[in-house]
Amino acid sequence: MSLLLGAIADDFTGATDLANTLVEQGMPTVQSIGVPADGFDPGDARAVVVALKSRANPAKEAVTDSLAALAWLQGQGAEQIIFKYCSTFDSTDDGNIGPVADALMDAMDTNFTIACPAFPKNGRTIYKGYLYVGDVLLNESGMKDHPLTPMTDANLVRVLSRQTPHQVGLVDMDVVNQGSAAIRARLDELQGAGCRHAIVDAINDADLMSIGEALAGVTLVTGGSGIALGLPENFRRTGEMSDS
Repeated sequence: MSLLLGAIADDFTGATDLANTLVEQGMPTVQSIGVPADGFDPGDARAVVVALKSRANPAKEAVTDSLAALAWLQGQGAEQIIFKYCSTFDSTDDGNIGPVADALMDAMDTNFTIACPAFPKNGRTIYKGYLYVGDVLLNESGMKDHPLTPMTDANLVRVLSRQTPHQVGLVDMDVVNQGSAAIRARLDELQGAGCRHAIVDAINDADLMSIGEALAGVTLVTGGSGIALGLPENFRRTGEMSDS
């Protein structure tokens, strides 16, 4: 049985959160510490989460490790890839989120993806492109003093734009509130306008479910664990996965 979802997580704890999210949504999932060795058998899993230790590595190392994970997941037939990073978007202006996302897109021959680190149950929300930690902006939270990835700007469009040479757009809450069809239309509009990345607002799990539905058929998705909430249902709609 081939994989439906393959995930590349930039640390172990985040990988575990993502695997838990997928399992809670009824998708059989296994987690691997590092790129699986030859002979690794995912059994009846429909998703595999590869846990790397790449969050604070130099960008080139993070790219190399992530591409190795991608190659393995593609070899298992994964139809959709998730690049999972922290819900506080931990990343300096040199990377690693932008460089890894761009490298994955190049390797997958796709020219568009989304970035949505929102994880409402842990207090991470995005509104008008600004990331909040609880009730405060990211740059007013304890993340501003992080020793490796100090987050001094809450505007994710600006943050990601400093990490990639490509255009970054925004799907804001006015669109998200209109549901999955409007979200997909906005994504298509941004892609047609030359954007390679799109930050997507989300303030609750219902938003993430709508976003997930809009991402049906999108080959690369990037974000926090919450972005996986609505993805399994897409495979049920196509008949590729059942509730059993």
